[in-house]
Amino acid sequence: MKYIQCICLLLLCSLQASPLWSQGLQNHEAFFTKQVEEYAYWLDQVGVSQMMEVDRLEVQEDLLTLYLKSTYITDDSLKQAWLGLKKSHYQTHGETLSEKLFDRCAFLLEVSPDSLEIILQGREHAKTRVHIFYDEYVQKEEAFPEIYSGGTLTVSLDSVHLASGKGKTQKEGEYTVKEIKEALYTYLTDYYKQKGSYWYNARVQTEREYAAGFTLRIRCLSNEATEFYFESIEYEVKVMLRAKAIEVQYDIRVKYASGLMCPPFRKGFYKSLDVRDPDAEKRYADKMRQKLDSFIRGYNQ
Repeated sequence: MKYIQCICLLLLCSLQASPLWSQGLQNHEAFFTKQVEEYAYWLDQVGVSQMMEVDRLEVQEDLLTLYLKSTYITDDSLKQAWLGLKKSHYQTHGETLSEKLFDRCAFLLEVSPDSLEIILQGREHAKTRVHIFYDEYVQKEEAFPEIYSGGTLTVSLDSVHLASGKGKTQKEGEYTVKEIKEALYTYLTDYYKQKGSYWYNARVQTEREYAAGFTLRIRCLSNEATEFYFESIEYEVKVMLRAKAIEVQYDIRVKYASGLMCPPFRKGFYKSLDVRDPDAEKRYADKMRQKLDSFIRGYNQ
């Protein structure tokens, strides 16, 4: 009888601790609300809060809608600031501003991309907005009016410093996108399954997978990018066919949490490493970029 009771207790504990993706998002509203505070802090620390700030979060059963509001009095200024930052960020990092804002939010809130949308709203006109959503890739819709003032507006973006953990490399030869994607997926999952923290094994979760890429999230790590903290690391990998080679693009994001136990799924409070210790995240991203580059170039040699 005691044996049966022990088995039932173990089963109950495993159900409570497991990441139940089938649960509705409304069951985790307290966690989302707390993590949105960290996202607001992230916006402030990277300098984007001079353009936009968190307004509110709406939680439906299968969709989170994060509303951002413009900090500018006029929609003219919002348009100029958005277009200017979008251009400079792409020129510097090779990624869209929408991707940066969206991917960091999805990572902090621990949601799949198709369960999130972000709406940046102007102050003057309801139709002035940027709608960011997911449709295999991060997409956006911009609804900006013509410049009303009749002149050129100058909006300073000097204090914006959106870092990037992106990298890319190429593999020449007769390889398919599927082959390289599957090889990278196996390499990363095998690499992190050997990792962990104290009493915990690393938990590798496939967040999304499609024909040309995948996103992995790894939880319950320690001493990877930080010391004395539990870490969660996300990899976003895209594989593309070029003229005579396969190109691999990847982005690495890190967040961390304190405590004596690894936070269960959508529990605890995670902080974004790139604004609290940017050097640590950069060192780790550089280290893993070298490992990925070495693996890809040496693959099937």
